[in-house]
Amino acid sequence: MEFIRGIHNIKPHHQGCIATIGNFDGVHLGHQTILQQITRQAQKTKNRSCVIIFEPQPKEFFLKGLAPKRICDLRQKLIFFAEHQIDQVLCINFNNKFKQLSADNFINEFLLKKLKVHTLYIGEDFKYGNDRIGNFNHLTSFATNNNFTVHIVPKFIKDNKKISSTLIRQLLQNNNLPTANKVMGHPFTITGKVITGNQYGRELGFPTANIALKKTNIPINGVFIVRVMIEKSIFFGVANIGLRLSIDNQHPILEVYILNFNQDLYGRFIKVEFIKKLRQTQKFSSMDKLAEAIKQDVIQANQFIKKLKDEFNIFNG
Repeated sequence: MEFIRGIHNIKPHHQGCIATIGNFDGVHLGHQTILQQITRQAQKTKNRSCVIIFEPQPKEFFLKGLAPKRICDLRQKLIFFAEHQIDQVLCINFNNKFKQLSADNFINEFLLKKLKVHTLYIGEDFKYGNDRIGNFNHLTSFATNNNFTVHIVPKFIKDNKKISSTLIRQLLQNNNLPTANKVMGHPFTITGKVITGNQYGRELGFPTANIALKKTNIPINGVFIVRVMIEKSIFFGVANIGLRLSIDNQHPILEVYILNFNQDLYGRFIKVEFIKKLRQTQKFSSMDKLAEAIKQDVIQANQFIKKLKDEFNIFNG
């Protein structure tokens, strides 16, 4: 998969693609339906499949710190896109200049002249342009006269609910991780590089692999049973995500105690999938009480893993 950072980096071989546009936050079942459609059409027409995304996401640009919490960051999106065999991802810098594009100019200057889109798939609620008149009907009017095709993809329905990033965000914030994972079609996941921590976990007898969280605006917090992928190997563990209330309470972090593992992971990338929530993050009155709580978390995790070992196979792949 090829990553194109910015419109100015579009090359001739990127053009004439089968494309879709959106935030794709969480890459949930509805998003996956669109990805499947563009990959099938790309294979059929022998063109490249292309996902067009924005950084920052438009709501993050306009609302700043009040923007909805992200389900996944750019790195995780790209991993999901690669898993769905997308050929190229165009990441557009959503800035003051881009936000001023009218709906007409968005199509003429970007979709037609720069990318020369062959076929475009969009969600039913997709809108564009600073005048907010850009929608499926607007696109169709241009497509008729400019030799490209537009398809609208209806909302994905599961269990009588329209699947959306907003719904998943609500489920995660309401501690309904199992349902959130179900409607995403995959576990809530964070991938990142292991950094050097302050060794508090090691001192407590539970050395952790730590991943700094770039966004403080994360949709979950607490202590979880997780599945950890290290290259091609799979392990289970106990993770704390959020502020360390009993230690420094400064910056949110993901700390993972990997069960039955003692290798050095500094500088390596690991993938962490969240399976079951054990408890909320708590502030303990002493380090001894924190250590005892972690010990109980590990006992619960081992019991859960032993009991449901066969069921965990649904998380493979």
